[in-house]
Amino acid sequence: MKKQKIFIFGMDGATWDVMDPLIKQGKLPTFKKFLNKGRKAVLNTTNPPLTPCAWTSFFTGKNPGKHGLYDFYYINENKELKLNSALSVRSEKDLWDFLSEKNMRTILFNVPMTYPPKKLNGIVISDAPNLKSDFVYPTDYKKLLLSKFPDYRVDEKTKYGEDKKNRRKFFEDVYQLDLLRSKVMNFLLETEKWDFFMIHFTMLDRVQHWYWKFMDKSHPRYEQNECSNYIERTYQLMDKIFSEALQRIPKNSTILIMSDHGFGVYIKDINVNMWLKKEGYLFFKEKNIGLLKRFFKKINFSPNKIINLVFYFRFGFLLKSLSKKTIHKITNQFTINYEDIDYSKSKAYSYGHYGPIYINKDLIKNKNEYEEL
Repeated sequence: MKKQKIFIFGMDGATWDVMDPLIKQGKLPTFKKFLNKGRKAVLNTTNPPLTPCAWTSFFTGKNPGKHGLYDFYYINENKELKLNSALSVRSEKDLWDFLSEKNMRTILFNVPMTYPPKKLNGIVISDAPNLKSDFVYPTDYKKLLLSKFPDYRVDEKTKYGEDKKNRRKFFEDVYQLDLLRSKVMNFLLETEKWDFFMIHFTMLDRVQHWYWKFMDKSHPRYEQNECSNYIERTYQLMDKIFSEALQRIPKNSTILIMSDHGFGVYIKDINVNMWLKKEGYLFFKEKNIGLLKRFFKKINFSPNKIINLVFYFRFGFLLKSLSKKTIHKITNQFTINYEDIDYSKSKAYSYGHYGPIYINKDLIKNKNEYEEL
């Protein structure tokens, strides 16, 4: 019996809250036609609702507590902040292993938490940190990829800035990046044999993070300008790319459109570690903290506040040439960070994008104390 092909179209951060109105207005014709023939549902995300947690839960069938990813970063045994990768996933087998066991040729393109790529029956173009890394399996396919697409890249070239020029420049950058990915997707669909194909696009997530306040009138910082239709334009691009994919997929294929989490209004955040310190659960290495850090600590000045001020005074363009690692080092010179926590005294601490609180088991005597804490 002939195998039925499975195609998964992943859109990071896609939400029915935006898609449904656009479909009703006739602005997403491909998605509308597709939904009329199929079914839709609201897929519950993970806790926390972050990209690495949710997509990993999808391909392992486990929640974050079991597969071990709670954020983009983790703190290692030396209490250093490190980036999570496919090597961080606690799972004996995942979906890709089962597909290979069934002799299903698999193509994975830009799927989160697939770097470094594992050996499987097919091709993996992973979510690489940079082009120099071994981000493709088989390794010789990297040469073919870069020869066919010499302008291939793994991330944005620019950083978002609150001035008019950089708002437009960042949007154009992420727009072109997903257009490039769509060309690679079409090439793979046209030239490679496959039974299971999964593509992941990031633009919706990037655009909604930065431009939601220009679209949503309920946002306290709402401002109508040329950016107000950027989110709509992004969904329309996804509709166009999906249409191109459908033209290259066999008619009897099973097709899924997936998202890892939704989106909504983001107004402000809080510093959980400062609250833990106030409540007596967390302590800093006071003797090792310089005067500058002490001053900023006193006025509760966080890395986020530094970056927000840079954008507020329209100096965001200064960040575009700096790597995340360099920005991290600079902010650490002024603010209290994970390296300043005294883990010999702290019973709890927080790190990550959603402020999860972690218990320091080294200081917990028994199960009762752990449960009480």
